Amino acid sequence: MNKKNLLHGFWILFKAYWLSEEKWKAIGLLGVVIGLNFSMVYLNVQFNEWNNDFYNALQDYREDLFFPLTRNFAIMAFIYISIAVYAIYLRQLLQIRWRTWMTKKYLEAWMSNQTYYHLQASTDNPDQRISEDIGSFINLTLQLLIGFLRELTTLVAFSMILWNLSGSITFDIGTGELVIDGYMFWLALVYAVI
Repeated sequence: MNKKNLLHGFWILFKAYWLSEEKWKAIGLLGVVIGLNFSMVYLNVQFNEWNNDFYNALQDYREDLFFPLTRNFAIMAFIYISIAVYAIYLRQLLQIRWRTWMTKKYLEAWMSNQTYYHLQASTDNPDQRISEDIGSFINLTLQLLIGFLRELTTLVAFSMILWNLSGSITFDIGTGELVIDGYMFWLALVYAVI
């Protein structure tokens, strides 16, 4: 199967649920799950800033900042854990709803017109295979989609932080100066590519 057919088959399987009678509930659930994942990225940025403040306070022997910063960390950690658990719960709820809908549709197609009598080869438990394949498809699709969006947001957020931290570097070249803004970002990008 070539890539075009694979993507076309994926799209047919994917879009059916998102255009079904349950689409608004599904889109709402997916939106909340994505929003919660974006909140987790925001909290990761806040943890990064907290690390800076905390270790600067330790370095400068600022005892007065130790307990407030520790309290802030505990609050952020509690919020992060709560959001992460709720995001997993809602993603699994969406998986269950999507899987139930798809299993019902495909089993109806399997059972209609006595399709099971038209099998050329003997297949063990085709109904169970349908259910397992649908479960794998939905689980992997949601994990990849949500994971991609979360990692892309994390990349953008921390790239901006790195850009702001790095400033610029100037090189003297024969005819003048070469100024590279955000040089640590570019170094990190080159390092990642290599």
